[in-house]
Amino acid sequence: MVQRVRDFAEATRKNLGIGVTCDCGKRCVFPARNFSGFIAPGADIAALTWRCTWCRGAATARYVLLNIVDRESLAQWTPPAGMRRRH
Repeated sequence: MVQRVRDFAEATRKNLGIGVTCDCGKRCVFPARNFSGFIAPGADIAALTWRCTWCRGAATARYVLLNIVDRESLAQWTPPAGMRRRH
């Protein structure tokens, strides 16, 4: 369990991951730094809309520790074609 994290910028500084879980049973863990430039530094990830890539249903996200997740379990996120970075 991760202690309270104020915002996305703090999560990237602490080298945390983002665990996304869907009701269909799928779960992925992404390094938070992979979303730098796409999620605003002051954003609360729980307030963002996350969609499951398998069932397209709504998913929930929370911060997780990366040091307890093995490298093979990490999902690689790539932005969709045409997606712009936020500045």
